[in-house]
Amino acid sequence: MTGDVATLSVPARRLAALLPALLVACVSGGPSVVEDDVEPGAAGAGGEVGGVAGAGGAVGGGGTSPGGSAGQGAAGQQPSAGKAGAGQAGQPAAGKAGAAQAGQQSGGSAGSGQAGQQSGGGAGSGQAGQQSGGGAGAGQAGQAQAGAGGGDACDAAIAKLKADFEASKQGFTSSILDGASASWPLDEWEWGAPTAGPTSCHGGAKCWGTNLSGNYAACGRAALRSATLDLSACAGQGVALTFFHWHAWLDYTQGGQSYSDGGVIEVSGDGGQTWTNVSPGPGVVSINPAVGGAQCVKPNNFHVDGMTGVTGVSSGWVEVKVTLPPGALTTKAQVRFAYGTGVNYNSTNASTTQAHKLPGWYIDDVALARP
Repeated sequence: MTGDVATLSVPARRLAALLPALLVACVSGGPSVVEDDVEPGAAGAGGEVGGVAGAGGAVGGGGTSPGGSAGQGAAGQQPSAGKAGAGQAGQPAAGKAGAAQAGQQSGGSAGSGQAGQQSGGGAGSGQAGQQSGGGAGAGQAGQAQAGAGGGDACDAAIAKLKADFEASKQGFTSSILDGASASWPLDEWEWGAPTAGPTSCHGGAKCWGTNLSGNYAACGRAALRSATLDLSACAGQGVALTFFHWHAWLDYTQGGQSYSDGGVIEVSGDGGQTWTNVSPGPGVVSINPAVGGAQCVKPNNFHVDGMTGVTGVSSGWVEVKVTLPPGALTTKAQVRFAYGTGVNYNSTNASTTQAHKLPGWYIDDVALARP
């Protein structure tokens, strides 16, 4: 070897070029980024804010430049648009996390990370993919407000009640209220094609009505109810009951006091043990139990008496939409349409009382929906 320094090997020349940067790092006590043949915007094994995370999270090499690149360090983070290779905790704002342990983003998707959290994407197979509008793939605890793997358990639950009553009664049944018993038409709910009242249903040929061929009688008291529904998947969410109805209830005055025959819309969360009135009003059902010698059985025990409900005469078929209370979103949910009619004419003959009444209440196209 001669004294000519120009004959230094290539590694030696590179070391010489790096010495100034190393001296600055030693004096300042802070890190220094050394870029070695890496294109701008690409990260060797780290994370990013606006790019794509391959199979890792943290941006390597401590890169903090807006559009630069990072090598293979442990916790470098960059705010702009670089790409990440295989770090541990990359946190992107709009990118994708491939298989990171904790890839967090706001608009992308988590591939198979343990805790991919996002607001608009989809969690692939992470342990706890949480999102508000995307789909949870195969994670252990994917939680979504609207969409789990492209569907939603609540939507599936409410879809089970969609009754047009064309082919069958679709699980609806009727029964007498208040424990009353008499050889009298106390329950006049009927399913079929009406020849009285509206003379046709809202949709199709069949629906439910209180006496499809004439007026209702005095002293009626019955309820039309759905089968039990499992709405527990909708707990904490909004669910509405929708239906169409046509009604013609009698308002009358007896002994100087006003009365109104009518019905109420009720829901239950315990299989029909208790009921909550969800009728929108503005009518109030008021039952007169007797006129002269004509008196209803259990005259002071009409369930619907004094309740906000459906009274008077509607202008054709009208759509109703009411929100179900939280207490109805259980495994034993039910809905029902209950009615009561009083006495406005002194007669103990049911047909005679019908001649002094109106057609009553007709129900069609009952369903559950989002509010």
